[in-house]
Amino acid sequence: MHCTVNVGPGTCHPVSAQRQTAQRPTLQYRLGVVLLAGGSASRYGRNKLLETSGGKSLIEQVIGVYAPLTLQPVVLVTGAYHKALSSQIRRPDVICHYNPHWQQGMGNSLASGLSAGLARFPATSHWLIGLGDQPRVSTASLSKLVKASNQSPHKMVASAWKDRLTAPAIFPVEHCKTLTMLTGDRGAAWVLRQGAMTVPSTCEGVIHPEAEWDIDTPEDWAKFHC
Repeated sequence: MHCTVNVGPGTCHPVSAQRQTAQRPTLQYRLGVVLLAGGSASRYGRNKLLETSGGKSLIEQVIGVYAPLTLQPVVLVTGAYHKALSSQIRRPDVICHYNPHWQQGMGNSLASGLSAGLARFPATSHWLIGLGDQPRVSTASLSKLVKASNQSPHKMVASAWKDRLTAPAIFPVEHCKTLTMLTGDRGAAWVLRQGAMTVPSTCEGVIHPEAEWDIDTPEDWAKFHC
């Protein structure tokens, strides 16, 4: 009996051998999460991830969105506010990874956090890369990306909005080497665009309007509560 991936972490459903021969070899699907929270929030003027709503900080809310999608701890990449974040986030399902070179940009933080995740969880087949300042992204909206990734396990799956391909995005481990070599402000979106331009394409976009909106300024945070 053959197994192929299906929605939900660590699950698989049997399929016929005839169907299996017409496809590329399937993966034992295991999803990991890297959540980026290393920036200085210069436009906000202070640590926006600790702003509270409903008794929970923004970063606690975002972690709560991503954690149900994986069977292993979320890798939270910290930087400028490492001490403040690591002292507040004390959950067994979260690992705080400090990137000492956070000032070199988001690409560097992604490379650092993903490298740590790959080393700690070598059996992970796919990595979901998320951002800590997107409060409108939900577990339900992310599940659409997970479903697409299950259906096309060898492709990168990106959030698509206004002709853009961005994070949150899911990367098969075969594409992760490129991510671990990122530097500066060149992040996941650059890798996704490159994949979309290849023939055949190695990137699939999933309509995800919730990914368009993030918290950059105090005004954004105020609008979020309106």
